Amino acid sequence: MNTFTDGEKVLTFSYDVDEVIKHDKGYIVLYDYMQCDFNVDAYDLDGNRLWNINDILKIKIKDAFVEVRKAKEPKNCIYVWSYMGIRYCIDVENQKVIETLITK
Repeated sequence: MNTFTDGEKVLTFSYDVDEVIKHDKGYIVLYDYMQCDFNVDAYDLDGNRLWNINDILKIKIKDAFVEVRKAKEPKNCIYVWSYMGIRYCIDVENQKVIETLITK
């Protein structure tokens, strides 16, 4: 499914959506990793794309992401797990990596 409904707002995406996380200023969308590389995008509340995960990480080797969660602390952060076994804590407002942890 490539749509997400939030109240009366319907957002449509180019790829199938695995998960959407809503935060104060928008949405974080995890797409099906079999359909695209760097499969996490951020959107504002109006549905305008703000950034792709690789705009922040700047990874040279293609990677896919398998899970995304909203962090309790620090506020406005998400955790994203890569297929290669790396967990990133990302500040979605400032578009910065707060923490990197190798999980494999």
